[in-house]
Amino acid sequence: MRAVSRVAAAVLKPTPRVVKELEMSMASASFVGGTAFGVAYERAVESARDDALFVDPYASLLAGKQGNEFSTTFGHLDDPSKLWPRFHKDWTAVRTHFIDRRLEAFEGRQVVNLGAGFDTRPFRLDMPSDSVVWEVDRAEVNAVRHKFFELLGAKPTCRVVSVDLDFALDDLALQDFDTSRPTCWVAEGLLPWLDPQIQIKLIRELTSLSTPGSVVVLNFLDDSDGTSVRESGLDLHSFETADVTNLLATLGWTVIRAHHFGGAELHFGRFRDGYPECRLYSFVVATRDQ
Repeated sequence: MRAVSRVAAAVLKPTPRVVKELEMSMASASFVGGTAFGVAYERAVESARDDALFVDPYASLLAGKQGNEFSTTFGHLDDPSKLWPRFHKDWTAVRTHFIDRRLEAFEGRQVVNLGAGFDTRPFRLDMPSDSVVWEVDRAEVNAVRHKFFELLGAKPTCRVVSVDLDFALDDLALQDFDTSRPTCWVAEGLLPWLDPQIQIKLIRELTSLSTPGSVVVLNFLDDSDGTSVRESGLDLHSFETADVTNLLATLGWTVIRAHHFGGAELHFGRFRDGYPECRLYSFVVATRDQ
């Protein structure tokens, strides 16, 4: 799948109606739903840089008035943030670019974005027109994202299917999904909000829907020392790297590679010298061969 940025860094000017609709949606968002505003804000911060890893022209609009507030809340989780104020913003830039590159390398035509939030990839990346992207999230989050692009008049480069799903309550079900075609499964910022058993259930479910050639790109928190998540005060859950990789291997995934923020493939010039790799922010990427 070729996924190269197609949207120029033009300044998008929303109509008063768009602004009003977004503000109404923000007012009713739960905290977990509201984190999407914070992530959008941090994508906007990266997009404004002269050396930006990507340009998301929609991010500043999606961030709304509360995006900065949620971004500040994220920073409370990060030990280095006191000496490195941009730590979480840099992490968001790196994880976004990391996933963009994995989509670019993927040769299939099915992508499932688990916990899609306010992701804009079908609108800002050149995805093949015969591709399908399933955006799976809670109904309140999907409603805001859908209304935003509808009011803006933005069109995706491929088919997008919105799936309303509460991961804690519902089984994974995808309309018009073809189990015979390879799929790239993306979970960006989702797993830490799910109880450990729900995380495992979700990985088992997506595995059952995956044919050879499929890829998983899972973002998770590895709080091996058991302090960062607890001290954050947020309802987050850790998943140690060995447990994730062992589970995937048991389920038949191969070429399993873990990446930690600051490592050679999860860096992109945004990780400060002198700091050790941050295992708290991690990815695992794996392929299904059979």
